[in-house]
Amino acid sequence: MFYCTKLKDWKKIDKLEASKWIKGWIGNKAYSILWQRLFQLKFHKYANNLSASWIWARIRRVGQSRKSLFQETMGYLEGGSQTLLVALEQAILNKGGHIYLSTPVNEIVCKDNELHGLRLRDGQILEYQQVISTIPLPFVPKLLHTLPEKYKKAYESINNIGVVCLIFKLKHKLSSHFWLNISDEGIEIPGMIEMSNLQQFDNHIVYVPFYLPQDHPKYSRPDDDFVKETIGYFKKLNSNFQESDIVDVNVSRYGFAQPICPPAFLEGLPPISSEIDGLYIMDTSYYYPEDRSISESVKLGRDLIGAITA
Repeated sequence: MFYCTKLKDWKKIDKLEASKWIKGWIGNKAYSILWQRLFQLKFHKYANNLSASWIWARIRRVGQSRKSLFQETMGYLEGGSQTLLVALEQAILNKGGHIYLSTPVNEIVCKDNELHGLRLRDGQILEYQQVISTIPLPFVPKLLHTLPEKYKKAYESINNIGVVCLIFKLKHKLSSHFWLNISDEGIEIPGMIEMSNLQQFDNHIVYVPFYLPQDHPKYSRPDDDFVKETIGYFKKLNSNFQESDIVDVNVSRYGFAQPICPPAFLEGLPPISSEIDGLYIMDTSYYYPEDRSISESVKLGRDLIGAITA
């Protein structure tokens, strides 16, 4: 982990497979205790085909948040992500932009490699000279019918892990930790985040993720099944926990939570600037080797706009 905080050129390990790379440093036993269960619960059938660069970036980010071995510094947006979203919305509207909600796009309209705009589900065409697509890459071929075959295959070949997110509002603290990784064979979540241990709220807020491929049988189970399963885990983690401690719980799911990044992942991605003038295509895959975060979203957005307006 110390090595990861000092390594600057991630391309040196980009073609290495993550689990083999980690075992080379710490051995099979330490890997099985510290990492194997986390890899399995996060990536399932993809667990043994991940880039060492991707896991390096995660280790480095956490490692660099520490002033010392025993002191970690974390930050958050006051008011949560909503603070950023409201500010973005207001900035767009103030500059004369428009925001269309609940307005499905059926096609990116192009002819002879010339961009014309977007065709909505109702048939209406909104004319644009520039379009930036940030939908999950596997959806791109469905909207862009003139896509060259080599790019179509590249987008469709990208796999993603889905997630079922549970957010609990509790009367009492569940643990003393902000981020708790779990490698217990009897618990089928890789960990939980108790946000109220980082930022104070009126209640205690605990986030629990079930990472699952969309084709996993468990992914389509009812919300109540996930709630009951998680309550069982809470009782294991804290013997004082009572179901009466639950004030509220919210369950949501998203099928494209995490792109799967095998070794040399970036080499297989088409360029963000497409062969169609004015069309730019990207999603969180292009954060690689970094992981999904607000910071990476802002950075990639700034880089792209800088390139477009240069």
